[in-house]
Amino acid sequence: MTVLNVRDFGAVGDGATDDTQAIQDAIDQAVDGDTVLIPETTDHYLMSENSRGNAFYMDDTVSDITITGEGPGSYLKLDDVRDDSYVNMFRFDCRGDPFALEIRNLKISTSLDVNTRIGREGHAGIYLVAEGQYDAVSGFDFRFEDILLEDMAGVGFGFWGGVDTVKANRITVDTTDDQHAFQLGSATTSHDESDVVNEFTSLKALDVGSRDATIGNGISVNRSILVEDFYVDTAYAGNKFSGGGGGYAYVRNGTFTGDSNANSLFRDSVNRGGAWGVELDQIVFRDTDSTGGLRCGGRDEHVGTWDIGELEFQNLDRNDTRNETIYVTENAVFDAQTIHIDTVPHNGIAHNSENAGSLDTLNQWEVDGSPTNDFGGANFSVGSVNEQASPGLDVPAADEVGAWSAETSTDEEEPAEEPDEEDTQEDTEENDSFEEWTPRWASSVDEWGVVSGDGFDGGHALQYEHSGTDPGRHAISWDAVGEPSDVEVLDKFRVPTFNEAESSGYHARVHLRSSVRNGNETGYWIELESPAEGFRLAKYNDDGRLTTMERFGTPEEDTFFYRRFRAEGDRLQAKVWPVTEPEPAEWTVEHTDSDHTDGWVGLGSYDVDPVETDVFSAAVGGETAELSPGGEPTVAWQSPTGGRRVGGTVSVRLSAADGTGAQEGLTVEYRVGDGAWSETTYDAETGTYVGQWDSTATADGEVALEARVTDDAGSTAASTIDVIVDNRPEITSLVANEATVDGATLNGDLTSLGGSDEVTVWFEYRPAGTDGWDVAGERTLSEPGEFSRVVSGLEAGTEYEHRAVAQGDGGPIDGGIVRFDTLAAPEASSAPSVDQFDVTDQSDSVWTRFDIDWTVSDAENDLDAVVTTLEYGGRTVAAQSTRVNGDTASYTHVLRVRGDVDTVRLWVNDTSNETASESVDV
Repeated sequence: MTVLNVRDFGAVGDGATDDTQAIQDAIDQAVDGDTVLIPETTDHYLMSENSRGNAFYMDDTVSDITITGEGPGSYLKLDDVRDDSYVNMFRFDCRGDPFALEIRNLKISTSLDVNTRIGREGHAGIYLVAEGQYDAVSGFDFRFEDILLEDMAGVGFGFWGGVDTVKANRITVDTTDDQHAFQLGSATTSHDESDVVNEFTSLKALDVGSRDATIGNGISVNRSILVEDFYVDTAYAGNKFSGGGGGYAYVRNGTFTGDSNANSLFRDSVNRGGAWGVELDQIVFRDTDSTGGLRCGGRDEHVGTWDIGELEFQNLDRNDTRNETIYVTENAVFDAQTIHIDTVPHNGIAHNSENAGSLDTLNQWEVDGSPTNDFGGANFSVGSVNEQASPGLDVPAADEVGAWSAETSTDEEEPAEEPDEEDTQEDTEENDSFEEWTPRWASSVDEWGVVSGDGFDGGHALQYEHSGTDPGRHAISWDAVGEPSDVEVLDKFRVPTFNEAESSGYHARVHLRSSVRNGNETGYWIELESPAEGFRLAKYNDDGRLTTMERFGTPEEDTFFYRRFRAEGDRLQAKVWPVTEPEPAEWTVEHTDSDHTDGWVGLGSYDVDPVETDVFSAAVGGETAELSPGGEPTVAWQSPTGGRRVGGTVSVRLSAADGTGAQEGLTVEYRVGDGAWSETTYDAETGTYVGQWDSTATADGEVALEARVTDDAGSTAASTIDVIVDNRPEITSLVANEATVDGATLNGDLTSLGGSDEVTVWFEYRPAGTDGWDVAGERTLSEPGEFSRVVSGLEAGTEYEHRAVAQGDGGPIDGGIVRFDTLAAPEASSAPSVDQFDVTDQSDSVWTRFDIDWTVSDAENDLDAVVTTLEYGGRTVAAQSTRVNGDTASYTHVLRVRGDVDTVRLWVNDTSNETASESVDV
């Protein structure tokens, strides 16, 4: 594990010397576990196109190496290259065997001012490439952290093809040409979040593309990935999900803002096969002149599933003729929980998909355009619509994401004063309680003592407390360990009360490889810094100054934690966890550093307030530090998790261990509220304790679940979580159909019985906007399914609303309000009408005869009688009448006389004595 400094290979970093080959030589020489260091420079490292058409090219000839800078001062900048080049600063060829690589702490530029856009690729900062655009390869292990890509003449951070596994954290892309800031994808096409291996967190994209851009997206996601914690400002081509070969992307907790002239702020793009979907949650769309906020579609005959949690749209403007904040089109499936639309000069939601969609809650405020109940789609249901301003979702601000948004180095402490000769002598004052411990640096013996209490293993603990008011570098070493190189410590400690005053709050340190060199304190240590900052891994350099290497975790005051800290070779590893939980399997922090090779091991603190160390264990030579026998057992909930909504039979799974870390052979129980304890059984395959809880015996609502573990010595530990019991049935109100002028068929769907054996269902309906409900169709169902009820007696031409209601063993629950209209009443008519009047002459030598075929009608549905006559000279010579009713009637009259006839006439009247007649001359 060697650190290869590129300066040793000839890199200069003066902005004029071409350093490409020197850095490539260092990369080529690195082997597994090595680190290539690109140190800070006052100017930049000038990069050019190498023989492979890139600045740096890596394939399966490298493996498991780290390329790191020291922050923004480690600046790589591309020189002016040939106009026909496609030069990537870092290009990873993933067409061979999988390999591993980590890149961090760099600033990269492809010099937009001198390198114009070349084709579709341009000059990328970091690019991973497979065989083709939609190929997928897996088995790799790429990790990127704290990288700034600015003035990009092409893509900032991207893929050409799907590559697994890739993890990136704290990446900023600031200004690109007509290209994406982040072009992210994967080889995975699963719709299960547990299968997602490509994770991109803390991303920032600024000023992406140009004003006429068509492919310059801020974030372009493809296949199954996670994008979490982001901020995108002014991506001229918007942001998008491309279905690729299918898959499901999770995009959460971020902001889309600024101009997006060519497209909506977020949209679907071309899909090339496979079922696909997107989950969007906790996202703010604001302050833009975009063509729209969110466009949801499904392409190429493949259904696109859009699962929406909570979104906020605020201060959106338009620059074209389309007029929706959210547009659902083609064959998309759109299901949303909560959407806030605030201050937009156009319509809210248009749903034009043939697939049914739903929205639980819509909050609108100052929305110009269509009424709030007009969503443009007959198969889109909305639970409730409220006139309510946006709440302001708690998403990261611009300075909370991106490169170095979490500080990786700092100098909170003032440099130690230059000590005189007397001060450099470490205090060796003897005390009977500390025969194997020596106070170090600013410490004296009287700062360390023993306290007693039932909460400590063995009944007592080592306590540090400084009697003065000024903080300092206080420490004590465990002399029995010596001054090893490869060493691991494990301690159990707590800080009773945090001190968060200025220049205070640096509590509870554990030290490795510590010493005094040239009058300066040196070594590595972990401390509990503050609730806001977390735990901190840091070091004192040879000049006595402090360097922060990483912050992590969430501490709590007056809470015991375990802490494991290991130094082996140039590798530092650490993890911290509450004593009530099992030890994490993986290290939380891993760093490479070779500044300190050996030194004493011990405890310390910078703040003056008390710290209690209950257990301290050390191992050298690559061994593992163990908890001392008799340590307290631990228990933790694995399933269900705190805050979860549960119902029916619930699987209980608990992790537990004794003080030595052994999991089997313990007594592990749980109970609901203050109820009786239930036993669990040990599952050797998973190393957990399992049970079954019938939640239907518990009233709906929040309930406490308590677990406890008892070891062979009778020591116990407990863990409590709160869950929400909900055994109500699940029901959905469906669209009403078969509407008439005075009735309709109401429809509902009981999708689950919940915790009940039988469920009573019914419908409630009323004219829209009125109070009170009419009830119809009550029945009892013993299995899920759809049900209907015909209601009558409704007002013609009226908008009604209805809901399906279900009641099991608990209170009733409804499936949301759905609206429908009755048919309008027919317009009134002043008289009946003659629709047919056909006269056929059937006369012979004896009789004058006519057959009269007629049809009459009346829109008011009140026909009364039809009369036909034969006339001669104005006098009736024969007649026939027929009683009729309803809205239409037809018949044939046969009339005959002996003599002449000159007119045949038909009369029809209704019950209001309104008449109509027709005649024909013969």
